[in-house]
Order: sequence, then structure tokens, then C-alpha cells
Amino acid sequence: DAWSFAGFDTPESAIESVTWAISQGDEDSYMASLSPDLQDEMQSQLADGSFAETGPLEMSNATGYRILDRETVSDGERIVTVYMDGTGNQISLKLVETPDGWRVAGQSSDK
Repeated sequence: DAWSFAGFDTPESAIESVTWAISQGDEDSYMASLSPDLQDEMQSQLADGSFAETGPLEMSNATGYRILDRETVSDGERIVTVYMDGTGNQISLKLVETPDGWRVAGQSSDK
């Protein structure tokens, strides 16, 4: 219930927005949270229409998240490491700045 759509003005707001979209099973908002390259990649994976069911299941044990680290790769690229409370998962996300704001570009393999 605490998740919310926060827009894409900062890398942190993009993370909150993509997390909210997954928790709600909102495929359109999820796709809007992704970089154009990642949208193309995810299109085929979401073709079966199951995101509305699988998204919320993926987030069902998560109670929140904490940003553990931020790394500036360049002016338009950041690596943000997030710890998911309730699941114990830690993930490093690559975010890129697009003309429409910050978007998730995938997992970073650098961390």
C-alpha cells in the first residue's frame, strides 16, 4: 500500500515508479519506466499478458526498499543499488536519462 508512482525526474523517483508498477501489475506504467532499449527487450517477455498477475506476486513479500549505494557513471547514467526489505534481495540497477526523464535500463553487472 505504501508504493506510489513518483514520476521520472530523478533516478530515485524512477525506481519508486517501476517498483509501484510491478506491485500493481500495471504493465503500461512498467513499460513506461523502462529505457527504450529495455522496452524492446521486454516486449516479447510480456507478450503472454501475465504481468498483471506475476508483477504483484513478485513484490508480495517486499515491505519497502532502501537505497544502499549510488554511483554516477556519466551525466546521463547512474547505478543505484537497492535492498528490498522483506525479501532480502539486493539489486544494482542501471538508470539512464532520456528526453522524458530517468528510466531503468536493466540490472548492472558492475556491482
